[in-house]
Amino acid sequence: LKAVVPSFTSYGDVYLLVDEATDLYYTLTSGKDSIDFSKKVKLMCLSTDKTSSRYYNVELNRHAANTDTLEWHSVTSDLAITGQSKALVTDGKVFVFAQDEKGNSVVSWAESSDAKTWSTPVTLPVDGLSVVLFDGKFYGLDTDGYLYSSTPDQLAAQWTKASDQKVERLLSADDFRLYAFDGSAIIGSSDLDTWSVEGTTDLDMLPEAPIFSTSYTTSTNDDIQVAVMSGICSNNTQNAVAWYKASSAEATVNQPWGYIQVTNDNFYGLPHLDALSTTYYKNALFAIGAESGKYKYLYRSDDNGITWHPQTEMYPVPSDLDPDNGAACIVAVDTKLWIIQENGTVWQGSIQ
Repeated sequence: LKAVVPSFTSYGDVYLLVDEATDLYYTLTSGKDSIDFSKKVKLMCLSTDKTSSRYYNVELNRHAANTDTLEWHSVTSDLAITGQSKALVTDGKVFVFAQDEKGNSVVSWAESSDAKTWSTPVTLPVDGLSVVLFDGKFYGLDTDGYLYSSTPDQLAAQWTKASDQKVERLLSADDFRLYAFDGSAIIGSSDLDTWSVEGTTDLDMLPEAPIFSTSYTTSTNDDIQVAVMSGICSNNTQNAVAWYKASSAEATVNQPWGYIQVTNDNFYGLPHLDALSTTYYKNALFAIGAESGKYKYLYRSDDNGITWHPQTEMYPVPSDLDPDNGAACIVAVDTKLWIIQENGTVWQGSIQ
């Protein structure tokens, strides 16, 4: 802090006080002159006609942080949910879908800036763990397999039938389409009226609710998105399952959903974790879940869900994240990761 070269903009000249006893100032040039910011400094800004001046006391604070390290702090909130949960973020709010003590699907929400205060849980007419966010609306399945939708502002008051298409599972969404499984194929739609086939292979390996999905723009093409969905499949007891597709508004670029095989060449598959949940944060996928009665690792994938690696020293899970306090889900909220547990504890962490 003793030799910082600042950049600044001023209509008039800027001067640094170098000797308070004699009131001696030194002219500063933006981007060239260094200042000793280890102590508070005094600046003077002179007007363009040199008849008026304004003074500023400037103090520069240095934030000490461990770079590329995930650090957590916990918040005790008033969130009241039961069982496994699924969190979605939109309109500056975090929405948690779970159950109440009677087993009813409910949703509760909080401002992304306040993890302590949550709304009273609202009972839903759809399966909360099936809910997917698409084009600014929440979509969920009723007991008959029909899609219903609601806006973030109308969750407590109104859910409207969104399509006549009957499906078995609501899978995922990206900026272009909503995806579901109708019993014979993965289908997708941009308007909920016309549906197209988006995958027909390895359907016995589709994840079962709750399904965690995310989509993000590729680093090489702003018009193409990657969509990844993951979850537990009863036909795979060794690993959780992950699926991938590339999407675009152009039909010629749009690819079908593909199951990511776990083979001898790829033995870093997504582990079969209890209360598994995944999210996308800072150009990587992250997953948590309990194994052998403990939350041991945060798993990370840098290749769109193909391989998953346990994070040990740099990206640990919160040390006091205990499965005895209930299931937990992970979600990216602005610049932070949130882990939301059944007992109402919310851990917030960020990678510097």
